[in-house]
Amino acid sequence: MPETVPAQLVADRMEAELAKVLAAAETTANAACSYGSSLEEASDVVECMRTGKDLRLLILAILRETRAIAKQSRDLGEQLRQSLQEVCRLRQQLEVPRLEVMTDALTGLANRKMFDHILGEAAREAIASETPLSVFMLDIDHFKTFNAAHGNTTGDQVLKLLAVTLKQSLKGQDTVARYGGGEFAIILPRTRLKDAAALAEGIRQRVASKCVVHLRTGDQLGRVSVSIGVAQFNFGEPLHKFLARADHALHFAKRFGRNRVVGDSGSLPLPDAHA
Repeated sequence: MPETVPAQLVADRMEAELAKVLAAAETTANAACSYGSSLEEASDVVECMRTGKDLRLLILAILRETRAIAKQSRDLGEQLRQSLQEVCRLRQQLEVPRLEVMTDALTGLANRKMFDHILGEAAREAIASETPLSVFMLDIDHFKTFNAAHGNTTGDQVLKLLAVTLKQSLKGQDTVARYGGGEFAIILPRTRLKDAAALAEGIRQRVASKCVVHLRTGDQLGRVSVSIGVAQFNFGEPLHKFLARADHALHFAKRFGRNRVVGDSGSLPLPDAHA
């Protein structure tokens, strides 16, 4: 992983690299101007020449000037190449802390900050293209009780496995984030409520079918389940209300017995939800 350095230090290094490039470019430009002047002087001298020896000396002088300007150009090209490599390296150093700030350390998923940013962009795109946008909020049932019984290390294992299941279940344009604790949030662009609920139900079934195994002992610890609330974006509504509707549906899923999907329309369990 690239070395992480303070953003201001990276900016200072980039500024120094640009200064090098500008200095090299200025030197080359001055050399080019001098070369042009030398050629003009040479053309005047040719008219006054009387012997072949004089012409030979002039040609040698022009060759020296040509080699010098060629070297200046090569040096500038090399300076540009080195500076480009350095700037790319510095950009990587900036990218690492940015990703660390925007991702969940345990699961590698987007964190809540990134989720909020992506949701804002997705909402603007949905309005501009007049296409549907859905989200669902997912919570691991009785996760605190599971942690208390089996330990935080096993609880972290469950979170990682769920993160993998979610990523494998989504399309390239979808975004899954760890919203906090045992709660996850998923953004589904160009997806209607009915389709989002069907996807959520498929995820619910996949999670419920898996048995958690203790990594050290191999003991089977039983199954975990998830409750999911789904909502579709209404154009023009504030995003916090949009998320509140999905969260409200999630609370209904828990109230109706957990391990089920509840859609926002009427806040009732979907017909194909299972207890």
